[in-house]
Amino acid sequence: MSAGSLGANAVSRGATTSMPTIKRTANVGAAIVEFRATAPK
Repeated sequence: MSAGSLGANAVSRGATTSMPTIKRTANVGAAIVEFRATAPK
């Protein structure tokens, strides 16, 4: 519960201060997911 609220606070704070950081984080997350999907089992 606290982790979720911390994440929400970080997202709202980041949205007002540095949007590129959020986009970069999202890109990194997508890259990790894509890597896991394409990585050999």
